[in-house]
Amino acid sequence: MHPDIYKRYQKREIRYPEGFEAELVGGIRHLSIPCRENILMLEKEFRSNDPDTSERCGRLAGGYVVCAVMIPECKAHRLVVSLEVAASGPPPLMIHGAVPAKDSCAAARDMVIRHRNLDVTEWE
Repeated sequence: MHPDIYKRYQKREIRYPEGFEAELVGGIRHLSIPCRENILMLEKEFRSNDPDTSERCGRLAGGYVVCAVMIPECKAHRLVVSLEVAASGPPPLMIHGAVPAKDSCAAARDMVIRHRNLDVTEWE
């Protein structure tokens, strides 16, 4: 990430999907050690920076930006996060889990819809 071109925040709120903790942990647990370590690094990075704009998949109705973030040293998977852009202040970021890199945006969209229990599935 390049801090000079991204928004910087002071301790942005990081959330996890309620009721899906076992899915989140289980999906990450099977990854290699470098993948897991770099997911922890990304979590720390997201406390002060937005995901790279090139990793944004789209926007769901209701104000959620969905991203499939490249995980360093983990080419086969992407980390799914969503930003609640309608929020005031730094947009809270939710970490949803890891998905295969192939068709990661479609998988990310479906995961965010399910984890956030969204009825509206409009996709921009």
